[in-house]
Amino acid sequence: MTTITIYSPKGNTHEVPINKDARVFRQLGGDYYVELSFSVADTLSLPKGSYIFVSEEKYALRSDATPESISGVNGYKYVLKFYSRQHDMEACQIKWYNSKSTELSFRVTTSLRGFAQLIADNMNKYFNPTDDPEVPDVWSFDGELDDTDMREQSFEGVSCWEAINSIANLFGVEWWVDHGEKLTIHFGKCENDGDATDIREGEIVNRFPA
Repeated sequence: MTTITIYSPKGNTHEVPINKDARVFRQLGGDYYVELSFSVADTLSLPKGSYIFVSEEKYALRSDATPESISGVNGYKYVLKFYSRQHDMEACQIKWYNSKSTELSFRVTTSLRGFAQLIADNMNKYFNPTDDPEVPDVWSFDGELDDTDMREQSFEGVSCWEAINSIANLFGVEWWVDHGEKLTIHFGKCENDGDATDIREGEIVNRFPA
């Protein structure tokens, strides 16, 4: 039986089976998660932040896992969604940083490249609030993004997730994040060729890549 390891923030691990109900769900400009469904004899300690690796990408639980009792037998069923790192944007409130203050409500006029820079800067600041030079930046953006079409957008105490969707709507484009050594923000139109277009909605997988 094929299994996958779940790592807990507390340091313990659990090996759970991968069956026909496992799937990778990736929605352009939306949810990106791995769903696992399995049954075990005893409950598992799977707090918020527990994570798995699939194709070297990390996916984490956004809440404590709660199983369902299996009627008529001694056992428990888990249906778990492990979310990709792009969902960290939901926890980060977008801000305007300057030398004197930090603004939660602000208006900015810039290009797609400038907006991508704004999101990436906020995400890197979220994970390195003290600007520790020893902490590498994880978020980046597509260096080929257009830098000529300038548009105005206001932000009123919203998350980076809400902000990136409003930016995409402003320019009439789509967004996605490449998950590698860095998380790279892209804006544009996905075609059916190239890695960025491998959007698999609700695909059922029997075996995850090693």
